[in-house]
Amino acid sequence: MSNDRSDNPKVEFAKSGRSKCRGCQEIITKATPRIGVPSPFTTPKGEVITSYRYYHVGCTPRYIIQDIISFLTKENLEDSDLQKDTLASLNQILKKEPLKETRSEQQTEKSFLEYAKSSRGKCRECEEKIEKDTVRVAEPTIVELDDGRKFTSKKYFHVNCHLTNVNDPKSELTILIEVSLEKKTIQEEQALQIKQKYADLDEKAMGVDEILAGIGGEAINFSVLRSIAKEKGVQFELIEKAIDRGLMRGEYFKPTSDTVQKLV
Repeated sequence: MSNDRSDNPKVEFAKSGRSKCRGCQEIITKATPRIGVPSPFTTPKGEVITSYRYYHVGCTPRYIIQDIISFLTKENLEDSDLQKDTLASLNQILKKEPLKETRSEQQTEKSFLEYAKSSRGKCRECEEKIEKDTVRVAEPTIVELDDGRKFTSKKYFHVNCHLTNVNDPKSELTILIEVSLEKKTIQEEQALQIKQKYADLDEKAMGVDEILAGIGGEAINFSVLRSIAKEKGVQFELIEKAIDRGLMRGEYFKPTSDTVQKLV
């Protein structure tokens, strides 16, 4: 039996080298084992579509490991060696000393801008250091650990990383500035400088939106999409991020390993 039901995880070899591990953010190399965690959503037409979050086996979040072990114990994959090796790896992870691993993170208040007080923080998008005294986006969050404990925290992002991951950077920047001025985390003069520095992001986003608007109900090949992006001078990485963002927000993109379509 293959693990193709929409409510089942996927345990398979990566079909390409395009997907990133949701744990370590590194590329999952083609033909290496990966685990896909289902993330279903319902379209306005009532159709249930399931997308997947992929992980290296060793990066699988601790709180879902037992569910995947249960699945692999009951199901029979086409590749018995893959099934056996994955089970062994997951059981080995559970044998290690328990970690205070994050189970979920939920934003509690509006994001705002502030200046980094040190260089210790990392951007949650690119994983690069946010230098001291540079402006960053702070996202108030409640964190739940896999042992059930909860606490409040903040996630930090470079401004550029945050704005390239929203559908309307210009409006988002305006909101960030308004909230920040209200919180008094930035001053009027600083707000003007920030607005001027990131003014070109809206133009980039318009190119992405134009390309995505051209994706209809018929699946379009990724190589064709790359050609369109090159022709219009838009980074293909921005399109990939927009599609991924659409999946996370239930905006009805349906990707396969080589194509993408927009449900209309």
